[in-house]
Amino acid sequence: MGGINHRPTKGVSVTTALSAQCAWAIGQAITNLWQANGELEKAIISATGKTDIARHIDGVTGDAVSHLERAIAYLYATLDGVHTTIHSYDDLLTLTDELGYKGNPFAPQIREWNLRELLEQHLFLIRSREMWDDIASRIEQHNLVEYFKWERDQFYRVIKPLQDLIQVMNTCKEVAAVDPDLFVKSVEFNQIPLRQYFFRVFNLWSSLVLMVEVSTSISTELFYRVEGNGSLTEVPPIPTRDDILREAPARVPAVW
Repeated sequence: MGGINHRPTKGVSVTTALSAQCAWAIGQAITNLWQANGELEKAIISATGKTDIARHIDGVTGDAVSHLERAIAYLYATLDGVHTTIHSYDDLLTLTDELGYKGNPFAPQIREWNLRELLEQHLFLIRSREMWDDIASRIEQHNLVEYFKWERDQFYRVIKPLQDLIQVMNTCKEVAAVDPDLFVKSVEFNQIPLRQYFFRVFNLWSSLVLMVEVSTSISTELFYRVEGNGSLTEVPPIPTRDDILREAPARVPAVW
């Protein structure tokens, strides 16, 4: 997502590419997690035997096991995506080290700008002020590079919950292979604790996405200010193609 990649301020084109790689990896992992959930819902519908009334879902078969197998495959892809995300952060951090990048000189001034309040007034509602305060404090105290290391490490937290969820899903598949009706009833009546393990993963992912949303808003503002490119808190009218072709060449660097 173009809105959630970070903005180091040295070696801009290469750090932009590697920052976008981090955002891509996160997005792919989230997509696979939602795909896994979608296949699980299809397995539940299939096991109820009510496929004829679920008229808005395509591709529901009468075979709950096949849907569960696909859900598990998507969960493994999600797990791979977590490792890809961590490695993508490693690539970005290695590059910043090679470039001698130490951080943004304006980082200690975040609170002086009342950035959270300005974003809430002009751009978006901060969903967790507690998380904002924590991340802003970390960036102010340690600057961006050390913050990126801490953010990378947060993704390790979801690995074990994902592994546990895969194990629970395998139990679902094994039960469904013997008795699909018992599988769905065991889930619905809390004999298989599937929801507990899925909630844990979804909650962690939601907090990770929120973390990246907050840190990106801060690092983007730092980048815009140090480069003299306005502010994320200012939302101008949408430009036309001709506007950009006429005015942007004089406002962006020729080489980056």
